[in-house]
Amino acid sequence: MLKEFVDQVYMKPITLLFTVTIASLLAAPFSTAMAGSIKKCKDAQGRWHYGSSAAKACAHSEVIEFKAGKAGKTLHAPPPTQKELDTRKATKQAEKQKQEQLAEQAAQDKLLAASYAHEDDIIYERNRKLKDLQAGIDSGEATLASLRAVRDRSQKRAEEENASGKGVSKATEKTLASAERQVKRHERAILEKTRELEEMKQYYEHALERYRAMKQRRAGVGER
Repeated sequence: MLKEFVDQVYMKPITLLFTVTIASLLAAPFSTAMAGSIKKCKDAQGRWHYGSSAAKACAHSEVIEFKAGKAGKTLHAPPPTQKELDTRKATKQAEKQKQEQLAEQAAQDKLLAASYAHEDDIIYERNRKLKDLQAGIDSGEATLASLRAVRDRSQKRAEEENASGKGVSKATEKTLASAERQVKRHERAILEKTRELEEMKQYYEHALERYRAMKQRRAGVGER
């Protein structure tokens, strides 16, 4: 009797511990599920997915999440596509470029206002520079005309020598080649100066527009 009593006393804690352990193991999945959430989404083919893997199955779709113990649902928007990402990047770059241009224009306007007291000063400087450039072009064209005349005479002499049957002399070949090089060099120089002249006209036209706009803004601010 004593042995049976002792065995019952010592076995009860063991049995109780075993029962609690089993109950904890059985309850663990349920508590984890209750503490977690369930996701639901529809893939591109229109199939519905549920459970923790739903978000992975619908990587490019909207995901609906139901959290355990909480009412309502949470909507997770789908991630942006590559096209959307490219569009955002292009928009951001365009906006950055626009801001840089505005900042550069503001700096130029500030310099313009500090450099000229009146628009007549801009017009005077423009006319003076355009006159100098045009004079350089006119001088270059006069020189070019002389070089072309030398080239044409050398070309005619070469044709005459060749027609005589003796062939073109080395002196004529050298003169003709030198005249050709000088003609081409002066043609390029005149073309460059002409381009510079047109760019300068556009620059001062734009400068006058910006200067007048600034004066109008300042006048408007002063009136208020």
